[in-house]
Amino acid sequence: MTRKVSHPRKRNPKGNYFMEGEGGARSPFARPYDTNGWIGSDGIVALSPEEALGYAEKTLSSRSILEHFADHLTEG
Repeated sequence: MTRKVSHPRKRNPKGNYFMEGEGGARSPFARPYDTNGWIGSDGIVALSPEEALGYAEKTLSSRSILEHFADHLTEG
């Protein structure tokens, strides 16, 4: 479960996206725990443009997606 997240943001001219927040063991912020588990954490996660768009499509409104990801959308 993700508890607190900012939407993916483009941070540099190369087009890399970053997301800041905190979440549980099934969130993008999970970290390995012991030998076969995961634990919640917080921090900044690097995302490819495709990953950022996928996350945005699950969490943002259509208007926000168009505003922040217009250059990654295709018709069809």
